[in-house]
Amino acid sequence: MRRPLVGIAVSVALGTWLGLRWGASGAALLGCGVFAGACLLAHFLRADVWAQCCLYGLIVFGTWFHASSTGDMSLQAVLMAQEGEREDRVLVVGRVISDIVEVPNEVGSDKVRFSVRVAHVTIDGREHRAADDIRVVMYGRPSYPPVYGETWRFSGRLSRARSGERSRRSRYTLITGLRDSSRVCRTRSGFVAWCFDARRVASERLMSGIEEYPEVGGVVNALLLGYRARLPRDVRNCFMHTGTMHVFAISGLHVGILCTIIVFVLGALRLPRTAWVLALGPLIFTYTCVTGARASAIRASVMAVAYLLAPLVGRRADAVTAFSLAATVILLWQPTQLMDMGFLYSFVVVAGIMAIVPIFDALLASGWQRDPFVLPDQEEGSWQRHGVKLVVRMFSVSLAAWLTSMPLSLHFFGRFSPVALLGNFVALPMAFLILVTGCLSLTAGLVAGWLSTVFNHANWCFVRLLVGGMKGLERIRFGWMEVARIPLWAVIAWYVVLIGSVWAMRRRLKVKPVSDGE
Repeated sequence: MRRPLVGIAVSVALGTWLGLRWGASGAALLGCGVFAGACLLAHFLRADVWAQCCLYGLIVFGTWFHASSTGDMSLQAVLMAQEGEREDRVLVVGRVISDIVEVPNEVGSDKVRFSVRVAHVTIDGREHRAADDIRVVMYGRPSYPPVYGETWRFSGRLSRARSGERSRRSRYTLITGLRDSSRVCRTRSGFVAWCFDARRVASERLMSGIEEYPEVGGVVNALLLGYRARLPRDVRNCFMHTGTMHVFAISGLHVGILCTIIVFVLGALRLPRTAWVLALGPLIFTYTCVTGARASAIRASVMAVAYLLAPLVGRRADAVTAFSLAATVILLWQPTQLMDMGFLYSFVVVAGIMAIVPIFDALLASGWQRDPFVLPDQEEGSWQRHGVKLVVRMFSVSLAAWLTSMPLSLHFFGRFSPVALLGNFVALPMAFLILVTGCLSLTAGLVAGWLSTVFNHANWCFVRLLVGGMKGLERIRFGWMEVARIPLWAVIAWYVVLIGSVWAMRRRLKVKPVSDGE
């Protein structure tokens, strides 16, 4: 098999789903033993194809056992057994895994919101181990608020998210008060805590000079640092309705800009390309931790490091292999990510872009043949060629993202946004300008604080254009609409038809496999 990591990633995903769906089972251990023996037997018989198939089976059952043993799923099981809006009084002990967001309450009292990774939960007097992330809403403003890495004990009402909110990273919400919460351990995770401290410092620098424009600061912080909770409600709804909320997910666009800036410096220092990964790798993963280590950011960072690592080990960079490696790493590190909407959207959309965009590139190449006897720098209309190629690439990326994400949006949110095809033409270029200007602001701030203010005012203009464009698209009649959510079988049928159509088109146009050399 040319890309063994693809088969490994599929096997890991299947085994993880079985582990999360069925929990610990003797079938997992039995399957591991059977396929391990079959794999050894096929190896001794020199039946390479059967040995490979048995190896994938061993990976499936191995990851099944791994996913079921990473944490007791009793919390999820208990809450799934509840019906309606029933709430339970519980005692939760867990570690804070996000920044604290202050949310003013309508009735006048204050409340803070953050995420917690549960270690133990006591329900109906029985203590359970759990591996779930929950959202905590604490009423009151503590003198010493929770900090990332600290362990806290909370007593309150734990409820399952409503049907329209189950796609959030935290599927359960704990409502508690200041008197019902106490700090258990002040010990903090050194490196990650430093990353969140650096995140807060960077946020303050990006707000320098534009403090009176919280809407602008919220958009810039969400784009660069992943502070999506700071987006005003009307701005958030605007991007959701136009299908462009994905620009706020820390992903390949953000990592690519960071790599471009650093590569420019490395090129000026004349460092060989094989050594770039040694400098870029730690910086990329640091940025991933600073922005909250969401699935899209981890996927982009792993893919970037895999690309940069290829020349060092004498291999050609390959997008599909890097994509498969990223999925495997994330699922082995945290199997519950498979059920996270951020993971699903990130990987489904990127897979669609890698599969569909080359089709449009092949159509453009077949429809616009250049004269092979004319030098590239003397060819007439070369700038028209690049302009058309840029427009076609933007359209194909937008179409691929829309085709692959639409079934998920219809299934989980019941939202249909055809205006997203046009919205991406506005959102992506403007987001690129905001990201570049924000990076320059942070970099210039290391030299002089007033330079950050200059770039922040430039971002004020870009954010106004971005938000104004999205609000204009939101007002288009039938540009977006709330519809009935489609069932799971319809989602599966859509992807089956889409995969078949893409496969037929790629075969007809003889599209080469996705790689760095395309």
